[in-house]
This record gives sequence, structure tokens and C-alpha cells, in this order.
Amino acid sequence: REVCGREEEGWEGCLSLQAVGSFRVRRYTRVLVESKSVDGEGLCRWFGDFEARVVQHEIDHLAGVLISERGASCVGSCCVV
Repeated sequence: REVCGREEEGWEGCLSLQAVGSFRVRRYTRVLVESKSVDGEGLCRWFGDFEARVVQHEIDHLAGVLISERGASCVGSCCVV
């Protein structure tokens, strides 16, 4: 993953942590993702703004990282940071 542009803090929720609430998470506003198709073909695509946030969130899941580990604060009924 290659990043470009500035970082921006925003609220994120996660279906894996529905009972916990939302967290403020810093993400890059633009990212380049390199991957492979199911046929092994190399793929490369830029994502910006909201899509960049979603892609980084999902890449964190693949790396075993939850937003509760990235978030500095949260909103919800059962927040634990």
C-alpha cells in the first residue's frame, strides 16, 4: 500500500465491534493498492477520500488490526480504549 496526500481523522464503526461504538481513526486521504486478481494478474488502483478510508479499514482487518487498536476515542454505550 502506497500513501499520498494528508492524513485525516474521522469516525469509523465496524461490524466486528457493533456493541462497542465508533472510534476516531487517522487515515490517509489517498492510497494506492497493489493486489492480484484470482487469476494471478497484477492489479493497481488509487482510492481517494471515503473509499481510501474503507480500503485502509479492510486492509487492517486482513492484518488482524481492529479500529479499537487505532482509535484514540470512541462514542457508544460500552467504549473501552
